[in-house]
Amino acid sequence: PRNTVFVLSGRERGDLEKTLGGVKGLGLAAEHGYLYRWGDSGKEDDAWLCTKENFDDSWKDITHSVMDIYTQRTHGTYIELKGSALLWQFRDADPEFGQLQAKELHDQLTQVLESFQVEVLTGTDYLEVRPEGVDKGVMVDRVLSTLESQQGSPVDFILCIGDDQSDEFMFSYLEERNMQKTFTVTVGKKPSAAKQFLNDVDEVMEVLNALTKVTTTSNRNFSMNDLRLMEHRPFPRSLDHSRGTLDQQQLAPSIPITTHSLKSSKYSMSMSALSSAATASEPQSLGLRRVASTSATSYEQYFSNIDEEEDDHGGIFF
Repeated sequence: PRNTVFVLSGRERGDLEKTLGGVKGLGLAAEHGYLYRWGDSGKEDDAWLCTKENFDDSWKDITHSVMDIYTQRTHGTYIELKGSALLWQFRDADPEFGQLQAKELHDQLTQVLESFQVEVLTGTDYLEVRPEGVDKGVMVDRVLSTLESQQGSPVDFILCIGDDQSDEFMFSYLEERNMQKTFTVTVGKKPSAAKQFLNDVDEVMEVLNALTKVTTTSNRNFSMNDLRLMEHRPFPRSLDHSRGTLDQQQLAPSIPITTHSLKSSKYSMSMSALSSAATASEPQSLGLRRVASTSATSYEQYFSNIDEEEDDHGGIFF
């Protein structure tokens, strides 16, 4: 198949090689894109590449000294050297006090490191200092630019899924591109630059497994043409960014619009709804209640019925 799949992670190169290095054809980006490789196992030059060659890392000593002060006065915190970055981990600290200390440390480091080409970022339970211009959004741009240059045309389908604060960079980048056939999905119900969400990792796995089975049985890429031919299935609902809350209105062609309580309803992803959203002129809130497996056709059955009518350039999954 001609779909390109990339895993973008904040973890170090060694961690990714250990867990995913053996997956043929899988692109990997470590440390938010500081290091990456395409995963073309058949190529001799499929080596890890660095986006910041000969980068001055003298900032690390200063950063470590400042972080050490906060580590000594904040129980449960520690400093972690992560390749090109330095992290102050406060996941084991008192949640409220840890957040307060992280905010103060963020302000201190921003001032101290002003003359260095680095950026200070605060995640869910960590604070990170890393080279400037290294994030998942920049990495997605690098991947798409390379692919579009090679094939001479834009990528015709993009599915981007993430659950961390660092994933917001790639969500924002893809939304700024304003490509009609791009779908950004965050995991969990929370404010995000992503336009849709899946409830949990199990739902992500359900979608990925279904896509894998389609590729295996049909031996072809999963493209927008396939999406247009599918029947409608539940899709993650859109996020209402203007209020920072979840939009509870649901929409799907041929089925009446209804409103459901988030506490009593569960939602899963639909490739067919992606097609509907891609052609809509206005933002849509997508999603329907999940139908019990005893009365619903499975993802695999829907994907297995894809017609062989057209052949696009392929898609990319993050």
